[in-house]
Amino acid sequence: MTARDTYRAILEGEPYKVRAMMAFGTNLPVSQADTALAHRALSQLEFHVHCDLFETPAARYADILLPVNTPWEREGLRIGFEIDDRAAGWVQLRQRMVAPRGESRADNDVIFELATRLGMGDGFFGGRLDAGWNHMLEPLGLTVDQLRARPEGIACAIDASEQKYARATPTGVRGFDTPTRRVELYSETLLRHGQPPVATFVEPADTPRDAKATRQGRFPYVLSSAKNGFYCHSQHRSLPSLRKRAPDPVAELSPALAAAKGIADGDWMRIRTRVGEARFVARVTPQLADDVIVAEFGWWQGCPELDRDGLPIEGALGSNFNALISADSCDPVSGSVPHRSFLCDIERDPATETRQRKWSGYRPFRVGELRPEADGVLGIHFEPVDDGKLPDYRPGQHVEMQLHLDDGTQVTRAYSLTGAAEVPGRRSYSVAVRHQRGRSADGTPHEGRVSSHLHCALKVGDTLTLRAPSGSFVLPRHSPQPLVFFAGGIGITPFISLLESLPDGTQGPAIWLYYANQNSTTHAFRERIAQHRARLPQLRVVDHYNAPRPQERLGIDYQSNRYIDASVVDDALIAQRARFYMCGPPAMMDAVTDGLMARGVPRFDIFSEVFRSPTAPPTDGDQHFTVNFARSGHAPATWTPRQGTLLTFGESLGLQMASGCRVGQCESCAVRLLAGKVRHLHGSEPEDPSVCLACQAVPLEDVVLEA
Repeated sequence: MTARDTYRAILEGEPYKVRAMMAFGTNLPVSQADTALAHRALSQLEFHVHCDLFETPAARYADILLPVNTPWEREGLRIGFEIDDRAAGWVQLRQRMVAPRGESRADNDVIFELATRLGMGDGFFGGRLDAGWNHMLEPLGLTVDQLRARPEGIACAIDASEQKYARATPTGVRGFDTPTRRVELYSETLLRHGQPPVATFVEPADTPRDAKATRQGRFPYVLSSAKNGFYCHSQHRSLPSLRKRAPDPVAELSPALAAAKGIADGDWMRIRTRVGEARFVARVTPQLADDVIVAEFGWWQGCPELDRDGLPIEGALGSNFNALISADSCDPVSGSVPHRSFLCDIERDPATETRQRKWSGYRPFRVGELRPEADGVLGIHFEPVDDGKLPDYRPGQHVEMQLHLDDGTQVTRAYSLTGAAEVPGRRSYSVAVRHQRGRSADGTPHEGRVSSHLHCALKVGDTLTLRAPSGSFVLPRHSPQPLVFFAGGIGITPFISLLESLPDGTQGPAIWLYYANQNSTTHAFRERIAQHRARLPQLRVVDHYNAPRPQERLGIDYQSNRYIDASVVDDALIAQRARFYMCGPPAMMDAVTDGLMARGVPRFDIFSEVFRSPTAPPTDGDQHFTVNFARSGHAPATWTPRQGTLLTFGESLGLQMASGCRVGQCESCAVRLLAGKVRHLHGSEPEDPSVCLACQAVPLEDVVLEA
């Protein structure tokens, strides 16, 4: 039975009328074809109960939404694990790890109790889940009580050998589990059910070889679907840790097709079919056929923490693949829907301005204005040398600057953008740079090479190059939870960008900004922040001065003379699951993070930005560095470039190190860096500087790994 069969029963009463439905986690408008039909059917139900972990598009049609708890809030029976032969015979009753949150209940409990109340308890083991599990375990000679006494699980003997079909029996070779015990090219079973007994290829109902199906050439390309490996079907796109790695819905196409349609890698493109339309980010894939587009399914969730709004499930501004296809023609035997054989046409998304296309590499810019923002803080405004328009960005993102110092040395640095994220017809960017000065332990003065050059040598009209805005540290313009910001010194820059991006009035999120400076002379953007306070009733600012000037008054010019720590946060904000963002000195961010976590704030609700000056990689192939795998007990070993990454080096020493994709994406190989420096071959450094991705990391000096 397909979803379309269910819709037909609801709307047309065929084969009988369905008036009510109780669904468990079934997100029909996004996970099944015919989104428009799902809307009609779900709207017509007389009674609808939906049970789920969170509100979904399907749940919004329900009369009653029941919260189902997660696997960690209940026991769970697992018979066999898909790891190896031994694990396949392992039986475990997973323990409950935490008490159920709120009023949530296990879906099994909901079903068993409902059946009992409806007088169907005998069919559900008297309403006792344990009795049902014991029924399942009986052939293995096990009981639930035995498994509870052995929470690690119990091994059961199973037949995991291969080629069972070749075994000899008293009546001959065992054969396969078919009626004839043979490999059946001709199936009597299919024939008895009115289907062709020999498999033959049947052209899809929507085929590019049929002019009628293509609507006389209007839909000349084949649309296929793909699952994004970071997500489970239509779930988990609300999780920042995953959304950072796959932020946008993607559709793949070949270089030739992209060129023919004027679509560049990273552009928003629109896909149209005879059923609907949706937009995706283009990924140009050389291995793909020129008449095929492969688009991801499952997109609807927002991720406010990363400034990502939820997506409509229908229409040109949505990215719901299943709004593009229909199950009006499906396989009569399996019910399989043409997820990978629908016809479509594509174009560069007309709702997205051409200027929003990010440029590749470095683009020349000139310095249009230099503006002091505070003592030792210089605002720099850039304009493109070609006078072209520029793409917008998200609050908190940065640009990478490349320039030459007076001695000819080429350097790169990243600086947060300080202007509004969206500006009509944008033609400039702005950043703010603090002049890095200090003294070493022995009292010797020192200053940053690049910041000194920018403060002392840079002039209006000078040129340098910038990469397009980027960065995964993003601040939300909309949030259902309060936002708490911690800024130290020049760490105010990403937060200024957010404040510049918010509209006047109370539409924006509730924000608490704790800002640490020495005093008003080093207080960057002081007047601008005051203007934002006047226009944003939801914004509360607390200034911390650790070296106030004599004329500065506590409670008037600043609110605290203490260093910022987690104690400044009210208990009510933690109870409301506020989201915490910070940018500033590492010591401040470490202290605030540790303090928040000690008060019960989950680590995943804390976001931070750390800027690093790039480390020069080795320039020849004869380096020798000592690598110590601290936890392994292995003696320190000498690494050379010939050994490759730290992962392959560790494995060559016989160490068992976690790994996954081996391309630096899944982060399964993440290991703590206890000492030393590394660089990552794929060019992306982890957010946490104390962590390295062993599959991509090579040492720059002697290193110690917690491995």
